[in-house]
Amino acid sequence: MRRAAAASHFTHLSTYHQVFQENEYKKTVTVPIINDNQYEADVDFYVILKNPHGGTGIGDPSVTRVTIVDDDEPGEFEFEDTHYHLDCKTGKVTLRVMREHGFDGKVSMDYSTVDATAVGGKTLGANVDYVTANGTLHFEHGETSKSITVDVSKTVKEAK
Repeated sequence: MRRAAAASHFTHLSTYHQVFQENEYKKTVTVPIINDNQYEADVDFYVILKNPHGGTGIGDPSVTRVTIVDDDEPGEFEFEDTHYHLDCKTGKVTLRVMREHGFDGKVSMDYSTVDATAVGGKTLGANVDYVTANGTLHFEHGETSKSITVDVSKTVKEAK
């Protein structure tokens, strides 16, 4: 867990002072949390009781940890379809990657092609069915889809 930083995760209360009235035994300290709409791991900070006045003391516990649980969901990546086909006119196949179940914050993901019955290579040719592709898709806050395009041979192979 990371340490929360004042001004970016919460509002720092450097001179907050509570006054207890007679017969009062409980008070609430409110610390404003800053929601940045950016996914990140949960962070924490501590609140310390100190400098009692009026003849009172400080009991135990006098320190508490506050965890800011991130409510921003970065989402999950998935292909829009389970199967794609070559566009014979262009010699390309375009795969659409969807960001589902949340789209908060800037996120990225890597991708790469892997041979199956088709063989990849640097350029299309006699023994290369598609141009291998790899890279990183970068999604901005609120962005829900990106496309990957792969060059594919328009030549049909004979069955062996």
